[in-house]
Amino acid sequence: MKSGSLLSAVAMLSTATNTLSAQVIHEDIKLHNNIPTANAHLGNSIAMSNGLVAVGAEGLSNFAGAAYLFDTSTGEQLVRFIANIRGPQDLFGCSIALDSKVCAIGSSGDDDLGPTSGSTYIFDADPSSPTFGDQLIKLTASDGRFSDQFGYAVALDNGILAVCARYNASGTVYLYDANPESPEFGSELTQITGEDEPNSNFGWHMDMDDDTLVVLDNTYGYIIDANPDSLAFGTILTLLTDNDGPPAMEMIQPQSIAIDNNIIAVGLPQSYPNPNNNSSHYGSIQIFDASTGRRTNEIVGTAPFVSENLGMSVALENNHLIAGCISSRVFHFDLSEKNQIVKLEESGDGVDVFFGREDLDIENGIVTIGSSWDHEIAQSSGAAFIFHVNADCLSDINDDGLLNFFDISAFITALGSHDPIADFTNDGLFNFFDISAFLNAFTAGCP
Repeated sequence: MKSGSLLSAVAMLSTATNTLSAQVIHEDIKLHNNIPTANAHLGNSIAMSNGLVAVGAEGLSNFAGAAYLFDTSTGEQLVRFIANIRGPQDLFGCSIALDSKVCAIGSSGDDDLGPTSGSTYIFDADPSSPTFGDQLIKLTASDGRFSDQFGYAVALDNGILAVCARYNASGTVYLYDANPESPEFGSELTQITGEDEPNSNFGWHMDMDDDTLVVLDNTYGYIIDANPDSLAFGTILTLLTDNDGPPAMEMIQPQSIAIDNNIIAVGLPQSYPNPNNNSSHYGSIQIFDASTGRRTNEIVGTAPFVSENLGMSVALENNHLIAGCISSRVFHFDLSEKNQIVKLEESGDGVDVFFGREDLDIENGIVTIGSSWDHEIAQSSGAAFIFHVNADCLSDINDDGLLNFFDISAFITALGSHDPIADFTNDGLFNFFDISAFLNAFTAGCP
């Protein structure tokens, strides 16, 4: 996409100031289930792959739960996933993972092996398959027992499924063959058990990329070999450390983790107490090198990124980091430039929506954010929001895929009204520097 001619009028705009802190964009699509249902809590879990997004709704039908698959380009609901046999309080959809045409869904309240022993399901998520939407297999832990909560968290990539049973001893992660075409489909391949004190929640937050699984417990982060052809398969390769190496880095109540392209992000929403409010924390996100486990950077939720409890949720795509906090805002950072790109906000009233607090994901510049307490169509029915974020073309103000007079006009209007979308320098001010940054971006053109 190439830029058109510039208007000299842009350079003559008067300066102005405002206290808004960042360029803001709103959702392109808002997702609901097709049948409005109170207390469904749609959006408590999110996973994206191949232009699709899977969204959990653990509260549906007295917390029996369900999950839905949507097209991210249109918002069309393609299928609803339901366990073949389910009951109240099963919490089907409490966790979700999507990859290679299959969807894994946790059901931590299932009682096959005793109350809240838990289970995990694999469904056909290929819209072109004759069995699309069908349950392919149900998994329970080989050593499962009551209260294990098997399925509390799941991660999936390259035909390997990781499932957490957070209360099995100090927490246990099970690895399974999740390739439906494999003769070993559904087989348990190995277990990894936490070595900390009992109930340390080993595996309660985790993510997988290629052959690497990253796992959190209450204090530490772990890098695990998830390559079934490796002699080290299923072993802890290293713990996450500070930038000068071992010992392991003790983290304050880590809440979220993501890995992509050899980068690991860990959200610590309880870090950095707010000196002006003893009951709140700024929060932070710690960045690690996945090949060494060493910390390389951190983002703290202080000015100009002021928020409460930054790091409630995180997602990564290459150098793009998406992070949620408790103030119903989500931030988009460019790790290569070490700066904030935009702030993502839902366009509604923001009341009781939990927007970005629980789960979110990013794929090919598209971000999906859960909001499980959203009440637009029914009380606590929940929702998910899709943002088509073109981080490399913010000068396309009207988001029509072209750079022309209409973007210049839209920028002038936004600057004059102090619309955060015109704050190109992300400094909370609206002045000549925003004009200059916009002109530079406009002149450079977009891919």
